[in-house]
Order: sequence, then structure tokens, then C-alpha cells
Amino acid sequence: MAERLTQAELDALAAWDTPTICNALEIVAPERRAFGFNRRPLVAPFPELKPAVGYARTATIRSREPLGRSKEDARRISIRRSALSAR
Repeated sequence: MAERLTQAELDALAAWDTPTICNALEIVAPERRAFGFNRRPLVAPFPELKPAVGYARTATIRSREPLGRSKEDARRISIRRSALSAR
């Protein structure tokens, strides 16, 4: 396991929100601009809330059985659900 950050390092990270860090990275590493999902500057949706800093556990989950429909059908259903939930 990698060495954990000290409390002072976590406190220093908490001084900045995620949009600020992401926007700064686009300035210092312009080759990564629009690499991924966003092309516009990020804005904190709730600037009155303090940034949260900590550790997260992540996982990848894979089905034991293959998908019962084509990838294109699954994509269409996903897009349709996203559009409905955005209403």
C-alpha cells in the first residue's frame, strides 16, 4: 500500500476545490485539455460548501453472464433513461 498523506497534506488539499484543481491542470498540462469528458472550465456548484478530502475505495464489477442484448441496444436504453431522468 502506498504511504498515506499526513494530516498537514490533507489540510493543504482541502484548501482547494476540485474545479479549481482541474482548471489549473488544464493550464499547466494543456495537452490533457478536453481529454476525457469536459471541454469547458469547471465551476463549483455549491461554493459555500467546504471541499472534502479523504480516501475512497473503488471497485470494478463485471457480470458473470454476458449482456442479453447488443451493445447498441444497451447504449440506446441508457441514453433514453438519461434523457428521462434529466426532465
